[in-house]
Amino acid sequence: MSSIHLKASFDDRAEWSNGIFENSLYFMFSIHPKKGERYYQEGAPVSVEINNKSYKIPTKFRKYTGTPEKAIAKIVTWIDKAQSEIEQQR
Repeated sequence: MSSIHLKASFDDRAEWSNGIFENSLYFMFSIHPKKGERYYQEGAPVSVEINNKSYKIPTKFRKYTGTPEKAIAKIVTWIDKAQSEIEQQR
């Protein structure tokens, strides 16, 4: 199946407790062909969803299906919003 997984953290690696990724302010996104399709076709819609995130990140993400450009824009918007909320908490 064609899919892309994005794993990132808002913390520097040196700040991770015991050097474990999941002990940081992490998140994991998945971008894959829309439901029921096995492979991505040029110009076809994709689905993007957050697979996992730290419980300390209050920002929610709603699954989205649309063009790849809009899907990436949704991820960027979520990252910006989550980062600002985390900074407010600190």
